[in-house]
Amino acid sequence: MGRRVFSGNGLGGLLVVAIGFFFYIYGNHLQFYEENTIGAGYMPMSLTTILVVLGMIICLQTIFSSSERNVFYPRIDWRSFFIIISALALFSLLISFFGLLPGVFFTVLYASLAAGPLRWVAFWAAIAMTVIIWFVFGFGLGLTIPMLKNGVGF
Repeated sequence: MGRRVFSGNGLGGLLVVAIGFFFYIYGNHLQFYEENTIGAGYMPMSLTTILVVLGMIICLQTIFSSSERNVFYPRIDWRSFFIIISALALFSLLISFFGLLPGVFFTVLYASLAAGPLRWVAFWAAIAMTVIIWFVFGFGLGLTIPMLKNGVGF
C-alpha cells in the first residue's frame, strides 16, 4: 500500500473548519436568544456550525476516497498573486486620492494584468464595473461615498 497524500480537497476542508472555529471563538460573546426572539448571535453561530460540519464532511470524504492517492500540486503563479494583492493596496490609495469611481476603474484595469497582457475586454470590464458600482452605491444604497474626489457625490 502506497503512502497516502492529503489532497487539496482535504486541505481545503481543514481550512474551512479552521475558519469556522475562528468565527465561533470571536462570535461566542453574542447572545444566541433574547426573551422571545432570536439574538444577534443566532445567525453567525448557525452559519459557523454549518461551515464546520461541511468542512468535516470534505475532510472525511478525502480520507475515505480512494481516487485521490497521488496529487499533483501545480506551480504557483507568483506574478498574478502579487498583482492581485497589490491591487488591493492600489485601490485603497486611489479611493483616498481620487474617489470611488476612478479607484474602481484603475484597480480593475491593473488587476486584469494578472491574466496576461492588457486587452480590450479588460477595458470594457473596468467600465462596466465602474457603472455598476456607481448605480449600486450611489443610487441604490444612497451612500455618501465621494464618487470623485472633487466632491461630486450622491
